[in-house]
Amino acid sequence: PQLKFQWRLILMPDPGIIPAALRFAYDGARVDEHAVLRGLAAAYEGIFRLASQPVNGRSAWQHATKPDRWIAFNGSGWMAQSEDMLGTARGVLMLKGDCATPDLSLESWYVTPGWTYEPGLRCIAMTKAEADQWEAEANPFAAAAVAEDEMIKLSADLKRLPLEELAALPPAEQRAHFRLLELRASQEALRPPGKEHELLHLGGGLLFIGQLDPKTKRPHGEGELLLRDGATHVGTFVNGLAHGAGVYYGKGAVHSGSFVKNKRVGEFSVLDPLGCEWADTYDEAGKRTSRIRMTVAGSATPAVQCTHCLIRFHVKRNFRCRRHRGEWQPDADSLSGKYGKWLCCDARDRDEPGCNVASHEQLGM
Repeated sequence: PQLKFQWRLILMPDPGIIPAALRFAYDGARVDEHAVLRGLAAAYEGIFRLASQPVNGRSAWQHATKPDRWIAFNGSGWMAQSEDMLGTARGVLMLKGDCATPDLSLESWYVTPGWTYEPGLRCIAMTKAEADQWEAEANPFAAAAVAEDEMIKLSADLKRLPLEELAALPPAEQRAHFRLLELRASQEALRPPGKEHELLHLGGGLLFIGQLDPKTKRPHGEGELLLRDGATHVGTFVNGLAHGAGVYYGKGAVHSGSFVKNKRVGEFSVLDPLGCEWADTYDEAGKRTSRIRMTVAGSATPAVQCTHCLIRFHVKRNFRCRRHRGEWQPDADSLSGKYGKWLCCDARDRDEPGCNVASHEQLGM
């Protein structure tokens, strides 16, 4: 008998054009949009970066902020799946077909539960530069975290200097100190959210509490933007951007000043995690041009840790804490206890920001 063979040609991409990043989006999405997913799939919103190690012989992508979430090849198709399912046929989103990379497919993805076909849902390829810009714009206050890390080091260095070298402030620093006192008083006058404020859930675990534009439903007016990492920006927003007086709280530091379209501009009062105060100045492009130490090292009170979310905060400059009211219940088949749900809100991601918003409470108090 004549033997018949079936040959299958798989076109592998040039390694130089393998996407540096991927994101889920629907057909026709703008370059700054990602798909708003529901249920278990919501944990896969955002950017996936190209991982260093392949899975089942193909490139794989790891979530930029949730490292236990992946897009990987399972041997016959592509899966969006958790790390303990990596490379298997189990997951939350599925793309049928063995295309070299998921962005090359013309097919839409299937979503659990029930592997429902989701028309128009694609994986969009991104360059590294595009992904960097996308993440920076998704979290416009990320630059403050860099400044905080610098201040931690600088403040620690100052503590090693002799106190007599730090005792006297020059006249320029004294004048800056008075300006900071005036600015701080204006920041304390910011009204907390009241009855007219609304709750808006944004992609990537962001939560906005404040005034919205009735037409665009974007932050517009006074409010608070709570970031996934526990940081919070309190102030004035215009068309979705931080614009006007504002205070950024994060990693135990407090930055108070004026923002212009998400950029820090002018004079800022800064309280670092070690309790030292600084006077920073930013140009119109949002670049810091000067920094003046306002307090003597060793005389400050450092930030403390919250008993609920473990974020560092200053007791006299408290801000919002996101925490769950219920307990985490692991799935019966989750050996590590990593997968399950929060009993208070049924969220399936253990790292999902808390459903209850309150003030931080000091650890051990």
